[in-house]
Amino acid sequence: MTDALVLGAGGLTGIAWETGLLAGLYDAGIDLTDVTSITGTSAGAVVGANLASLDSGRSLEALYKTQIHALTTGTGEDSLAVPDLSGVRAAFAKFHQTSKSLHELRAAIGQKALESIAQGGEERRNLIRAWMPHDKWPERDLRILAVNALDGHLKIWDRNSEATLLQAVTSSCAIPAVYPMVEIAGGRYMDGGVGSTTNASIAEGFELVIVMDPIGDSRGVSRLQGEVEQLERGGTRTLVIVPDEEAIRALGSSPLDPSLCVAAGQAGRKQGRRVSAAVAAAREKIEDAFFDLPRQQRRSAPRYQ
Repeated sequence: MTDALVLGAGGLTGIAWETGLLAGLYDAGIDLTDVTSITGTSAGAVVGANLASLDSGRSLEALYKTQIHALTTGTGEDSLAVPDLSGVRAAFAKFHQTSKSLHELRAAIGQKALESIAQGGEERRNLIRAWMPHDKWPERDLRILAVNALDGHLKIWDRNSEATLLQAVTSSCAIPAVYPMVEIAGGRYMDGGVGSTTNASIAEGFELVIVMDPIGDSRGVSRLQGEVEQLERGGTRTLVIVPDEEAIRALGSSPLDPSLCVAAGQAGRKQGRRVSAAVAAAREKIEDAFFDLPRQQRRSAPRYQ
């Protein structure tokens, strides 16, 4: 089977939840280190880069422990400061309402980001470097998503692109007007979650796409359902995992609060064990009968909490 894993945006707590989810799945016998392709956006870029560096799920336990430790301790006296995202969300909300296309939305937010001044580029790179095992692209298919603020186009970084792995991940995590954009080969790149927190449609062409979405529909601007429908029209089966009730409480309302990462990771790990049967069924094609139903006879894509 050719399957892809899509890891969505969600801040520090999203990194913790996704890493915990992967560890919990492995606890239950599901090893996602062997997926054919990994696509990561923002928080998912960090998790994807780490996952792609592992030879097998046996290393997930160590990754889980080191990742949670790195998220909660930081690298420097200012690294644990929690940015206030309320102003940024309010400023960008109107763009979601008035933009006629996804590209127009990204371009509008990009222009606003270019007008802002966010300092601390080197400190930001050092912090993200502490979350990653190394700065070498793995040989496997790893795709990191960012948005070029200059033109609003989505950029797919991979091992053949001009960005180092650290540059790619840092650009994917550059929340506009909060963290500095990353300059690469003449472009100025910002968070890949601008416009879509998952960018799941990038994974077209695989038999199965498993999506881990820390944000889900919590902000009311999710484009995931449309992305799932696009994948399925092309013949791809999908399985979406969003936080369950316990994880939602653990993730809290501040995705950049490092003090929440331990609980978010624990909730993700517990949820991973619980949804393992659903993931196993999807990978073993047990649900083919459901997926083969005509669109009009289906309720929605399988979504597990």
